[in-house]
Amino acid sequence: MFVLFTHSAINARIGALFESLRLILGGILCQNQKIMKKAILLCTMLAGLVANAQVPGTLDSSFGNNGVMRWTSTTAVSHSPKDMRLLPDGKFMMAGEVSGSNQDLLLAKFKANGMPDSSLQGASYGMYDPLLGADDNMYCMEVLPDGKVLLGGSAQGANDIDVVIYKINTDGSVDNTWGNNGKVVIDAGDNETAMKIKVMPDGKILIGCTNYGNNTSNMVMVRLMADGTPDNTFSGDGISSIVFVGQTQGNLVDMEVLPGGNIIVLGTISDGVLAQIGMAKLNNAGQGMPVFGVASKFKFSLDGKSTQATNMIRTSKNKLLITGVQKKANNDDAGVLLMVDTAGIMDNVFASGKGVIAYDKTNLAEDDRFADVMEMKNGYFFVMSNYIDIDNKRHLQCIVFDESGNMRLDYGNSGIILHSPDVSLFTIGSLAIMIPQPDGKVLIAGGAKNTATNKNEFLVYRLNLENKAASTVVSATVAPQVKIYPNPASGYFSISTSTKVDEVWMVDASGRVAAQWAGTNNTYAIPQTVANGLYYIKVKSADGQSVSPININR
Repeated sequence: MFVLFTHSAINARIGALFESLRLILGGILCQNQKIMKKAILLCTMLAGLVANAQVPGTLDSSFGNNGVMRWTSTTAVSHSPKDMRLLPDGKFMMAGEVSGSNQDLLLAKFKANGMPDSSLQGASYGMYDPLLGADDNMYCMEVLPDGKVLLGGSAQGANDIDVVIYKINTDGSVDNTWGNNGKVVIDAGDNETAMKIKVMPDGKILIGCTNYGNNTSNMVMVRLMADGTPDNTFSGDGISSIVFVGQTQGNLVDMEVLPGGNIIVLGTISDGVLAQIGMAKLNNAGQGMPVFGVASKFKFSLDGKSTQATNMIRTSKNKLLITGVQKKANNDDAGVLLMVDTAGIMDNVFASGKGVIAYDKTNLAEDDRFADVMEMKNGYFFVMSNYIDIDNKRHLQCIVFDESGNMRLDYGNSGIILHSPDVSLFTIGSLAIMIPQPDGKVLIAGGAKNTATNKNEFLVYRLNLENKAASTVVSATVAPQVKIYPNPASGYFSISTSTKVDEVWMVDASGRVAAQWAGTNNTYAIPQTVANGLYYIKVKSADGQSVSPININR
């Protein structure tokens, strides 16, 4: 069990205590100096409680500038953040684009507190130009088990725009031993760009792309060998195209590799009139699987209105939870939360059996754009949304839903916490990346526009989310101590605990479920589909839940 407290409730209770103590102190001031000193000590302890309490959804004041980090390599040019990854030591990296005489790739590294980390060749960032003189676009990144980084995007080739994958060493230098002097260029026909990248357990590299033709587009999956050469066991030539019947547009949004190697591909598809959430399932050889959805595809639009996908996670119950946006009338967008199983069938329990939630704060001309979701350790879902009010001002909006899809009204202000920027300093561009941290905090990243320079810059919020403070209230609701060994692990791990284990999940650093087991024994085999790196073992027993980090090193 996990207890959510609203900020106002905690402050109200502590405020009442302070008022009572004020009255007491007034009465005893001249009577008993010893009692007065004890009361003053209690006041000091309460003040510390206010300062240190991790109220879910509030800004973590120890990060950046009171919970908000803004960064730019120079104020002379604009920066466009596109992806972020958490590192095993608590630091994090962000990748994106920087605009100068031409547009180049940028990789920046930060300490856990949001301060720049100067370990990239003596600086906190590196800039890269895969194809000299051309505009380069960056959309995705992946950190390899050895700490090296893959950057994925596109650049102008000889005849069209091609996918570019760039490999960077841990010190920020280009890995010239990989591909062609550190880069691999992929031409899948027309104009294409990499949107998502993932390294498989066997070292192969899976790339989700969008291919653009003459007023058309479609989703394309590419798989490379570890050395950057095409994997010809994947659809014959390393490239697998995904096309829906009647589709004129198909833009890849996300992908998920299931245990066993099957791949779920998520995108937004359109016939030129209606946009829909579209999903397909491929086997490990890159071939479409007919036993998925209807005729091997899943399509969904809410109430017959255009609906776009924005992100996807696999939950601890092996369901696919998708965030999206419904385009309503009067320039009013609603947030969408859709639950689908891995067979392409809408969940018949979530959201009172409908399988989908539509959230619209008001029916006015404002937007609620669900951008990402993560599963909390108590099974609830934390949704990050870009809220645009009727005055076109942008805010970070956070909402919690329980496992059945009910909005948790005990969270924040009637279920919502809203963070609005100081517009004299910056305005929010778009927030699209969310990564949970092992200390119960969450990083939310995107872009901002500096009010003074009128240039775009990196923006990161760090929020308190799951309270891990050692207090009487919290300790009564958390799980008993467990021991995970060996750590690092290769083929298996064991759990030592005093209570019977019911369920076990392995979750990666981005909050996605990599594997799960029923708690029938104390030793668990790690699937070959799990890549090397940092994971978290979530253990559920009759007494509660616990989470422990584990490193996989095969």
